[in-house]
Amino acid sequence: MDKTISDIINGKYNNNKGEELDLENLNEFKEEVLEILDHLEEKLLGLEKKNFDNETLKYLYRSFHSIKGIAGFASQSIIENIAHESETVLSKLENNILKIDIIIFEVLINSVEIIKELCKDLTLEKDGEFKKLIQTHFTNLRNLGVKKYDKIDSLDDLLLANEEFIKVPLKKLDDLACRIEAIRELSQNYKKENSNNYINELEKNLLIIEGYIEKYRASEIRNLYDKLEKVINYNMRVTGIEANIIYKGSTIIVDKNIQNKLLIPFSQIIRNALTHGFKESDKKNVITISTEIKDNYFYFEIKNNGKEIDIERINKKIKERGLRYEGDKVMEAIFLPGFTTLDKANKISGRGIGLDVVKSEIEKLNGKISVYSETNHETKFIIKLPKDKISNCNF
Repeated sequence: MDKTISDIINGKYNNNKGEELDLENLNEFKEEVLEILDHLEEKLLGLEKKNFDNETLKYLYRSFHSIKGIAGFASQSIIENIAHESETVLSKLENNILKIDIIIFEVLINSVEIIKELCKDLTLEKDGEFKKLIQTHFTNLRNLGVKKYDKIDSLDDLLLANEEFIKVPLKKLDDLACRIEAIRELSQNYKKENSNNYINELEKNLLIIEGYIEKYRASEIRNLYDKLEKVINYNMRVTGIEANIIYKGSTIIVDKNIQNKLLIPFSQIIRNALTHGFKESDKKNVITISTEIKDNYFYFEIKNNGKEIDIERINKKIKERGLRYEGDKVMEAIFLPGFTTLDKANKISGRGIGLDVVKSEIEKLNGKISVYSETNHETKFIIKLPKDKISNCNF
């Protein structure tokens, strides 16, 4: 008998019931699955109908099959069954029961994003709202090509999830552990003898540890660009709007925490370019994303050659809402919560959610954002952030 969606979600088919992985093995499960998902997501978001071939199909199938096996061993039945249903979709494609289209792409991407969220927080499977989302997704997976697809808007922004795992060579971790042990011993000796020699040794070891942390926390900004590429491809596919993306300053080193926090602001600005800037443009659409360092600040610029921001329309919306923005301050209104110049929401914008979040995220980094728009020329957003590293420590 086929498993019902309700039974799967409520844990009736939980393999190895009663057996629970310890924390270390559970973390290994999460890391292993997240690594597969990272490659799987990159492959899916980079695909177009024209380059979806048998080799790609096999790769996707193998990836979901691996996740299914790992999840089964770890008694994670929902993840196991999402992977299984995704395999079934891929089998139908292989046997020409289904034909590849944008909906199938989106459903498979949704499988990736739901599994990713569950790996980050396994308690989500007990959350009422998330269970409804999973149920809708299972229905979509099973009914592709048969019934109407029920779009899950709340999944779109999961593409912007931040990186939570990094790989560090075991040799480096061993060395780090040894240095921490040395610091502990030096600290004990210092208490006994109160010698400056111990202070010097402490500082030496702390500098080495800090160097390790800096090395693994920082990377070239191209890592953020690579993530953006996935989001941009997805949004272009959804909107049907094509643009040439130019990246500059790819080799500049930026703290990974900063890169993670910039992903959502960058993505939202690019979404606005696709849905606003290029809406009526007859030019060849171009978006340029650049990074540079000046006077101990990072400067990030995102510009497009589309239609300029409509100041008259902004003024109209300002008056409708009874706001007071005049002169040079008018452009700042686009960063207000719920502010939109679109009369009707489209697939990825127009709900008044976006640029207010952009400004909020930038301000959390002690940064500033400004926007410039010139008639028949370009629109550009400039983000200025202090180059000083961000501390994540709470004592």
